[in-house]
Amino acid sequence: MKNLKNKSFFFIIAAIIYSCKPNPQICFHINNQEIKNCGGSSINELWLQNDSTVNGYYIEDEITVKWENKKIAPSTLFLNKIPEGYTVNGKRVEKINLMYNTSYSIINHSVYSSYYKIKIWTNNNGKVYKTSHTDCHKSQSL
Repeated sequence: MKNLKNKSFFFIIAAIIYSCKPNPQICFHINNQEIKNCGGSSINELWLQNDSTVNGYYIEDEITVKWENKKIAPSTLFLNKIPEGYTVNGKRVEKINLMYNTSYSIINHSVYSSYYKIKIWTNNNGKVYKTSHTDCHKSQSL
C-alpha cells in the first residue's frame, strides 16, 4: 500500500511539473508585424530561417533572436521595434529587416527543448503579408 502511495505522489508531482511547461505555440499578427506567444509565456529564443535556396544552400544565414536580460522576456515581439534585452545574431539591433518576396520559417524554441514552427511570406517591401498562423486557434506546428 505504501508503494502505491509513493507512485501516486510521484505521478501527481510529474503532472504538475508537466502542466507548468510554457506553451511554445506562436502566431504572427500581420497588421502589427508581431510574433505572439499564444500561451502568454516569454519569447526567449526565436530562429528565423529564410526558406529560399540556391544550389542547395540557403541564401541567407539563420536569424537568431535571443533574450539576454535577467528580467522576464515579453510574450510579443515586433519585428520593426526589437525591445532592449534581445540580441539578433549576438548584436543589439532595433529592428529585423527581412528579405523581400520570400518565405521564412519562424521557430519558437523553449527552454524545455520543445519548439513550434510557423511560416511567413514577405512582399516586395520586405513586410509580412501572409502567414500560416494568423491567430492562436491553429494548434498544429508545421
